[in-house]
Amino acid sequence: MFATVVLSYGLSVESTTLDTTSFSVDGRQVTAVYASDTPQKGTPADCGPYVIIELRTETALQADRPMGAGGGRPMERRAGPPTRGPQDSRADLPYADTVWVTQQEPILAADGQTIAPQTGKITAVSTRVLVADDFTQGVFTHAATGINLRYNLYTPADRQPSACGQERKDTRHTLLQGNGAIVWATPEWQAKHPCYGVAPQFDQITVGDNFSTTDDLDACLALIDSLIAHCDIDPYRVYTTGQSMGSMSSYELMYPRPHLCAAAMLGARQRNPAVMSSVALCSSLTPCLSLFSPLPYFLVFSFYFLL
Repeated sequence: MFATVVLSYGLSVESTTLDTTSFSVDGRQVTAVYASDTPQKGTPADCGPYVIIELRTETALQADRPMGAGGGRPMERRAGPPTRGPQDSRADLPYADTVWVTQQEPILAADGQTIAPQTGKITAVSTRVLVADDFTQGVFTHAATGINLRYNLYTPADRQPSACGQERKDTRHTLLQGNGAIVWATPEWQAKHPCYGVAPQFDQITVGDNFSTTDDLDACLALIDSLIAHCDIDPYRVYTTGQSMGSMSSYELMYPRPHLCAAAMLGARQRNPAVMSSVALCSSLTPCLSLFSPLPYFLVFSFYFLL
């Protein structure tokens, strides 16, 4: 959902002639309109070449959407193919909204010209998704299974972006369906706790409701190991977070490697109690080991994704 629309008029616009009735945005409530010298929200000026339109945004809890049918070979410790709800097409989940703006009233330029309302609606020619655009996209190839795992990687600002594969343009879906992955890369968080962030994108179910799993999780473990080996990441400060199938995937990563994560923050999940003991026994030991590592950054592995 768009929070701000920036219009470029090519000449300086007077802020005194702008108010919330100057423009309308289809289906949205306009909360502020002002001129600016820069195409950024929160930078009002007496006049400027940009008109900033701020929109009301709603925060709503996302329902756990049904995911598509999965495939792949289940791991030996889980019986039966992964199962989940009916097919859900990724094409039905657009990366960003479409916005239509209408100038409702005349506005005044600094040189005295009157800019009359345009006929028709103004459509966006480009979009910028804050924080999500700071991630790089790559594909990690897992040699043992041949799986190509698409992922998003945030690299701290004072480091060169790292990647374990070539860029792909269809990977950012996991960044845009919620903020569970991008929250760790916000300027506020990075100023206090600079870290790497990884958000994988899967083409099939990784863990089904019957606890069946696919080889994609082996590829995830290999991706984590590769990032630790190639980036200045403290191996004792790896954290995982996820929702629904993402939570269950996090559990599956920790079962064979109970020392993998120093902590986990998981929601809306179910788990197999029979295999939880290995993780519980190591929960108090791993955080203590981080005291002995000289490496500056930690890693957050986020499983907030849709198929």
